Amino acid sequence: MAVHNLQKYKVHETLPDPNTEVPVLPRDRSIRVYTDYELVVDHLTDNRFELVDKKEEADIIWTSKTIRNYLAWSEGTHKYYLNQFPFEMVITIKNLLAAVARRVIKRHIDHDTLESKLDWLPITFNLTSELAQFVSYFQQRKKRGLSNYWICKPWNLGLGMDLHVTDNLAYILRLPDTGPKIASLYVDDPVLIERESVGQVKFDLRFLVMLVSIKPLTVYVHKKFLIRYANVAFSMDHFDEYEKHFTVMTARKYADTHESKIHAILKQLFEAATSKPPPLGIGHSPLSRAIYGIDIMLRWKTNRKGDREIQPVLIECNFGPNNERFCRYYPDFMNDIFSVLFLEDTETREVVLL
Repeated sequence: MAVHNLQKYKVHETLPDPNTEVPVLPRDRSIRVYTDYELVVDHLTDNRFELVDKKEEADIIWTSKTIRNYLAWSEGTHKYYLNQFPFEMVITIKNLLAAVARRVIKRHIDHDTLESKLDWLPITFNLTSELAQFVSYFQQRKKRGLSNYWICKPWNLGLGMDLHVTDNLAYILRLPDTGPKIASLYVDDPVLIERESVGQVKFDLRFLVMLVSIKPLTVYVHKKFLIRYANVAFSMDHFDEYEKHFTVMTARKYADTHESKIHAILKQLFEAATSKPPPLGIGHSPLSRAIYGIDIMLRWKTNRKGDREIQPVLIECNFGPNNERFCRYYPDFMNDIFSVLFLEDTETREVVLL
């Protein structure tokens, strides 16, 4: 694991004072929420919560702005809960996510088969710190005649920005010139769904994960999830065709059967992300709560018996995910999120403890 990539964030972010007194959220009045998220304003309708216009009146700050100085925040005279954890970038920045996920297994590449030993993580290289290893691995796959298409992504951009799929090594080596990238072995045998008038299309699954605490580790996943599908039929060509290879729409099939596998992956990810102290892992912060949008694909794999089976694969993790579609389809979605995170109200909510 490229530890130095994690260590460098230490100078940019602080931890809260461990001796900070943690206020108990009021039970004799509504809990006051200050937010700059329009979806929270529109969809938080539970009368146990009240929206306020001034931060100093709030019990909870739910903000889109990234907090870095947790020490100053914890030492303030007015203590409030926050929708972020210190050092959560270890799972939300793509190069760090791959490094953290590898903790689950000591050697993540099987050198006999050149396949990933961690079934749910595509083989991934940091093209800044692991370039030599990537080139060596690329050449080994080429020598054996194995599929050698790679999807290359910026470390910290989303929404399909600056993505490239190619099997051209020279092309890949030029990509870091426009900013740091990772290269992940492309999922070339995805599970497909039939879409009327389009054909067999790719899809991915968006799960909403709620992190309540680090010590003890308490994580929930919402039972409702989105299935987002591509707009054109899948084939291993025309990699510049965004709507074929970069999946950002909506549908449903397969996922219910494999939810337990997916939930196990999500649990392993957060166990890995909290197994080391900051800056190598997410920091303990009693006043923090957070939600993350985690994207999963399903691919076909051949098991040891020679049978084909479906394997969920982790794609990425997003802070402050766009929950507009969740709120549109599930009117109580935002109420579920706030009730679980701040009231420990889980029995009547559409959530599963990981």
